[in-house]
Formats: sequence, C-alpha cells, structure tokens
Amino acid sequence: MNYHRRTPVVMVFLCGLLFQSCEEDFSPKAPFEQKLVVFSLLTAAQDTQYVLISRTYDVEGFDPFRNRLSPDVSDAEVKVIRDDGMTIFFQDTTIQLDSNERYGEEGVAYYAAGFRILPRRLYRLEVQSPAYGRVTASFGTPDAVRIGHSIDHETDDLLVTAISRGAKGFLIRLFVVYKLTSDKIAVEKALEVPISITNDGERIFPQVDRLNARRFRRDLIAAVLGDALRSASSGTVEDIGRRVVVWALDPNAYNYYQIVRGFNDPFSVRVDEPDYTNIEGGLGVFGGLLVDSLFVRTQ
Repeated sequence: MNYHRRTPVVMVFLCGLLFQSCEEDFSPKAPFEQKLVVFSLLTAAQDTQYVLISRTYDVEGFDPFRNRLSPDVSDAEVKVIRDDGMTIFFQDTTIQLDSNERYGEEGVAYYAAGFRILPRRLYRLEVQSPAYGRVTASFGTPDAVRIGHSIDHETDDLLVTAISRGAKGFLIRLFVVYKLTSDKIAVEKALEVPISITNDGERIFPQVDRLNARRFRRDLIAAVLGDALRSASSGTVEDIGRRVVVWALDPNAYNYYQIVRGFNDPFSVRVDEPDYTNIEGGLGVFGGLLVDSLFVRTQ
C-alpha cells in the first residue's frame, strides 16, 4: 500500500535531478593530461632505426591546428634493450618536415645506426624526459618469414604464401624485374604488379591484412610487362624474373595500421574509433616489421 504513496515522491526527486543536471555546463573535452607520445616501428629492412617523441598539448576551443608551438621533445634519453641484454642508445637529430606550416621546416627525431631487429626476440623501449617523465613499451618480433610460391596450372596465376608465427598482418607484393639496355648500358628495373584494375583504369595494389596468401593474375603480370616495354622509347627490354617481397607485422604494428589505414567500410563514417597505444605511461606505438624477399628467374 505504501508503494503507491511513495511513487510521486520518487518522481519529484528524479525530476529534480534531471533539471539540476540540465543547468550544469557540459563540455565534450576531457580534462587535459600531459603525456609523452612515442612512435617507433623497428624494422629488419634497414640498419638505422628511428624513434619520434612528442607531447600532448591543449588548445582553447576544439581546433588542434590552433597550436603553433612544436610538440617535439628534444631532452629525452632513449634506449632499446634486447632480451639478451644488448642495449642500443639513440641520439637526437634534426629531420626535414614536409611543408609543415604549423611547426616550421624542421623537427626532432632520435636514431640509432647499425641496428636491425632479429626474428623471435623481445625488445623494450625506455624513454626518460626530465621535463615530461618516463614511459616504456615492449614487443616481440615474429618468426622469420618463409615465402612459398606456385603456379595455378588452370589459370597460370602466381600464388604466393607467407608463414611467420607471431605475425598478425602481412603485406605481400610482387614485382616484375626487367633489364633495360640502351646505348650498351644495362639497368635493372622493377615495376609492381597490381591485384586488380578498376573500370576507370585505376590500379589497386596489395595492402596490409590478415591474409598470408595472395594470388597475382597472369593478365595483370603481362600488363605490367607491357608497361615496361612501352616505357623503353629506345633500347631493349629483357624480362628477368619476378621478385616477391613480404612484410610481416607484429600485433602492435598491425593494430596501429588498422586504426590509421584499415577502415574498410566504404558505406559509413568512422566516428568513434579508439586510439591504439601500447606505451606504458604515455601514448603511441612501439612495434616491429620483418621483411624477406624471394626472386624467381624467368625460364
């Protein structure tokens, strides 16, 4: 019996909370928190590695382009430690920016020369900034990439497979390799083979995905070889072979790629995609990419 008498009181209480909350100011901006932002994808394709370090910043309003002060951090001590104890120290350097009107033409980066990552190893990044604190991150490289190839005897398409335990994503590319001889000078060149051509003539090339196999159509390989023949205004073109290049991405590199480049739905707008980070105490990504290649000579 008392239930019905209490209901109006409850409704009045809830309505009071509703109108009280409507009177409070609402802002979609979260409270600003100063953090280090680190970006580094180590690779086995080159012996110089880079680490980019910046900081978060706040602006009045909601337009980040109002900030004109470079967020680069130049006072950091940066090192990468391999699981066997080997420590690589990074040095700061100046890099050229691509027509950056906000921050000028130069930026700050950290580099280490003579250093390539190896398969099946653990790497730990440590960044210490007197002004902005300390962050760490780690990742494990996948197994060495094993490449296989075969010919589909029904279509004459080239089938390429890649195996690398621990890799989350792959980029499988195929190149037509040819020799251009002109005035008795021979130069080796290569053109990439697309995986399709649209009705408008646009060539679509492989992107990073979870698939560890790729089919390259015979007619598209022939089209690329035709491009090579037509590009030789003078001289001769000799078809040498095919080069397969495979990139294997660790989970951190793949997850970051998917956030930045992997939105595959063309019929909707991404409005709530979260950032990806594996930086402890900060933001950003620290990961790795292995690469291997296979050359198949034309018979």
